[in-house]
Amino acid sequence: SDKKVAREKLNLDPDTVYAIYVGSFYRLKSVDIILDIYKALKQKHKFSVIFVGGEHNESNDLYNEVINSGCPWYGRQEYKDMLDFFNAADFYIHPAFNPLFGGLDVTWLEALACNIPVLSPQLEYLDFDYSELGITIKNQEEALKTTEFMIKNHMKFTKCREVAIEQLDAN
Repeated sequence: SDKKVAREKLNLDPDTVYAIYVGSFYRLKSVDIILDIYKALKQKHKFSVIFVGGEHNESNDLYNEVINSGCPWYGRQEYKDMLDFFNAADFYIHPAFNPLFGGLDVTWLEALACNIPVLSPQLEYLDFDYSELGITIKNQEEALKTTEFMIKNHMKFTKCREVAIEQLDAN
């Protein structure tokens, strides 16, 4: 889909590089790290994070921090409307380092289906060369540097959908 149209529909700046995060707003999913990355890079680059999801309850312990961060937040969305959010983004960010959070995150699989590259340590779970799908973050210390690399290079990942279909399609 057209990024410009999606950004207009969501009232997003056409010249900003946007990461997208979809899910609950708590530390296990490293939303605190995403917020730290945003704060560190927003002045240096025209960069922001689109947050989709989160609820105001005790399990979303970073809800207020996300809402007050200055990043666009859209709350929970119907599945059919998620295309606009993915299409407005430049890459998916999910630096989940906590060993209690494991497995493949379905939302970054959805991002790949929309041809959006992924920035996540979970890429290492894949048993094939994932270099055309995005980049991994090895640890929290390198998260800032790796995100900055993705901000500058997200447009080089042009085969995310194609490779994801080839390698991950369950047919």
